[in-house]
Amino acid sequence: MVLCPLPWLLLVGYLSLYTGLYGWSVALLARGFGNWALTAAPLLWTGSEWARGTLLTGFPWGLLGASQHRITPVAQVASLFGVYGLSMLLSGFSAALCGAICAGPRTRQGLIALGAAVILPVSALAWGWHRLSARPSSHPSLPVACIQGNGPPEPTESQEAESLKSYLLLTRQAADRGAKLVVWPESPNSYGIEMDAAYRRVLVDLAQSTGSSLVIGSIGGKPGGPYSNSAFLIRPTGEISSGYKKIRLVPYGEYVPLSRLTPFVRRFVNAIGEFEAGREPAVWIVNEVRLSPLICYEAIFPSLARGAGLAGGEVLLNLTNDGWFGRSAGPAQHLALARMRAIETGRPLVRAAETGISAVFDSRGRPLAASRLAERELILASVAPEEERTLFLILGDAPAEGCAMISVVLLASLLLANRRDSAVLHRG
Repeated sequence: MVLCPLPWLLLVGYLSLYTGLYGWSVALLARGFGNWALTAAPLLWTGSEWARGTLLTGFPWGLLGASQHRITPVAQVASLFGVYGLSMLLSGFSAALCGAICAGPRTRQGLIALGAAVILPVSALAWGWHRLSARPSSHPSLPVACIQGNGPPEPTESQEAESLKSYLLLTRQAADRGAKLVVWPESPNSYGIEMDAAYRRVLVDLAQSTGSSLVIGSIGGKPGGPYSNSAFLIRPTGEISSGYKKIRLVPYGEYVPLSRLTPFVRRFVNAIGEFEAGREPAVWIVNEVRLSPLICYEAIFPSLARGAGLAGGEVLLNLTNDGWFGRSAGPAQHLALARMRAIETGRPLVRAAETGISAVFDSRGRPLAASRLAERELILASVAPEEERTLFLILGDAPAEGCAMISVVLLASLLLANRRDSAVLHRG
């Protein structure tokens, strides 16, 4: 227990390096270019965020752009350049405002900065209002339901049995209220659909008796492994579609990075899984709607949602278990990041969480239904499938990658120039 805070402290320390690198880079530029260095600040910030979300498995949590998830018109910028593009917009506005204050409104430099500080938010709002006013999808809507069981993170055997009863009851209630698709969260219990024939029979009977398709999170694999963190679709016919295997596993939670080089890690954390990662997105068809699942924190990675959209997914499904967050800010932050995936891809998102917050968003990120945190709930909504190809689906993270490349070239050039100047002064 004494060592439990250590991984968290290491993660915080590692992630803070990117913010520190950004501050050092801007300071370095300011020495040579003064206030004009602020023009490069948005590039540097966006590049550092992309690097933080990509390098060493990546952890794009708490991105600046995600702070706008509730300001729906501004958030629509993500449909163009992703959440990183929205971060660039916000950092650009801040840099422009700072430049106007530092240079003074009566100077040429100050007027340029002030103009940028006005143009950036106005342009973002104009695009957002245009996008939000677009005609809704003409495709028939799919009635969906999310079941939030609110079970404990580590249930006892009796608690699991009681939880399963509540899931079965809530699913029947959802079907009675017209839901054609019922989504359960990530691993609502320890039963395995592929390993436990009795559990599989219960779920098949449930789908057949209700006439609703079920999406269930479960540990995949046969007895003896290999195992995977998976999601399965069970149709009213009793057919079970091949499971989707989680592609982006949690390091030191679902696998040990470089396990052959760090075997000592298991001495401290015996609960680490050894799951097999999936390789490609899955697309399931329910009532002529193409569904693509994302499991747990896969929803914080823009590239995975983009891959699901490019594979043909018209509605994104996010199955998660946020029980480990408790009543902290974690569930709300996780929800905000998932919401950005709907805006980026132009796809509705249906999110079922074990303890909350479960929610349904339309293709513009507008909430259609949401649960309360740490409550046993059933939420229902109708989602209209979308086939739109947003600019983000076409470009992906390419603009953010460009910012990272420009940042590296810019800093390398400055460091080389400073080194040459130091050498000249030393010889003199």
